[in-house]
Amino acid sequence: MTLEVYMSSLVSGNSEMLEQLRKNHAVLEQRLYKLEKKRAKTFDEVQESRNLKKQKLVVKDRIHKLESSA
Repeated sequence: MTLEVYMSSLVSGNSEMLEQLRKNHAVLEQRLYKLEKKRAKTFDEVQESRNLKKQKLVVKDRIHKLESSA
C-alpha cells in the first residue's frame, strides 16, 4: 500500500466518522432543546439534561480533534 492510498483511506474514514459524530451531536442537541424548553423539570430530566450537555461536549471535542488532524 502506498502512502497516498493509506492517507486517502484515513481521510475517508475520518470523513465518515466526522459525519457520524455530527449526526450524534445533532440528536443530542435536539433532545437537550426539548428538555430545556420545559418550564418545570423532574429530577430525572435535570439529570438527563446535565448528562446530555456532557455528552455533547465530548462529541464536540472529538469533532474538533478529527478536524484538526485532517
